[in-house]
Amino acid sequence: LVAMFKLAISRKKFEYNFLAVFAVMLVFLLAGSKGNYSILIKQVGIFLLFYLFFSDVKMDAEKFTLNYANGLLLSSVIALFNDRIPNMNEYIVNDMTFELERDVSRFSGLYSDPNYYSLALILALSAIMALYAYKLIGISAVGYYVVITFFGVQTVSKSFFLMLLFLTVFFLVCLLRNKQYKTLVFSLLALTVVGYFASQGRLSLFDNIIERLIFSNDSGDFTTGRVRIWESYMTYFDENPLKLFFGSGIGSDYLGGAPHNTYIDFLYYYGIVGSILFLIVLAIALVNIPKNKKTIVNFMPIVCVLISFFFLSNLMYYDLVYTLVFSAFIFNCDFRKRMV
Repeated sequence: LVAMFKLAISRKKFEYNFLAVFAVMLVFLLAGSKGNYSILIKQVGIFLLFYLFFSDVKMDAEKFTLNYANGLLLSSVIALFNDRIPNMNEYIVNDMTFELERDVSRFSGLYSDPNYYSLALILALSAIMALYAYKLIGISAVGYYVVITFFGVQTVSKSFFLMLLFLTVFFLVCLLRNKQYKTLVFSLLALTVVGYFASQGRLSLFDNIIERLIFSNDSGDFTTGRVRIWESYMTYFDENPLKLFFGSGIGSDYLGGAPHNTYIDFLYYYGIVGSILFLIVLAIALVNIPKNKKTIVNFMPIVCVLISFFFLSNLMYYDLVYTLVFSAFIFNCDFRKRMV
């Protein structure tokens, strides 16, 4: 709220097209809020913060990315050593477990959920890779990769592991394109050694994630029960076609539990009509910023976000707007000029 009001005050004028669509969206959200005004404020904040951020943004890509990554890693270190910080445990929720042959604790930094935390790590790493691809940072990218991987594998998140593999391949391609052959050979050797010892169970850091991948394969349910949940929501839409088009309202309760899918979130809360309005508001926010030439590095964060939407219910989560802002910033960033 503080950021929203600060940006709004500094904003000299609002475009009429934004105000018109925003007014329609506000009425739509208010009608479905069912008196839950905290949810209403949270959803309205998404549109306003996104619009205000891109209405007059001139920011250095390197500083923006490194500030995000460094802040995330600093919070991770605080969470890692929270037992040694007086009274810190009172503010940290980090008690999620996963049942394998034993209860496995899942690290989530200062987040309340390891899956959302792992998405933040992946976003930071993908942006670091973008900086490295354009030689805006040097060998420090390897350090970021190692530290982010260290924290990421402790989430025991399958999605983190799979997206990490994708970003690792991209990182190696960047090394090849930048003709940093010594670093490439060293990285390949390091990955080979780590992969070998991890597969042999000699690196305890990787034991839990490998065990979970094997457990998911053996149980025949790699989505950890998500498919059955998605089917229940699809049945609901089939039986209630008006809800599919206009949504159940942002004040509605889940159908027995979260769908673990942001696309279903949108259909359930916003419907097709509301989801289109949502996209229009975001598009208006981006229409006035300079359109830069895109390369593959611009797409990495937003692709990671879109993939994560298949297994995370992100619509009502508190940091959705920051996820959207960060990925949209990198998407439209001209790394040759270092600016949006």
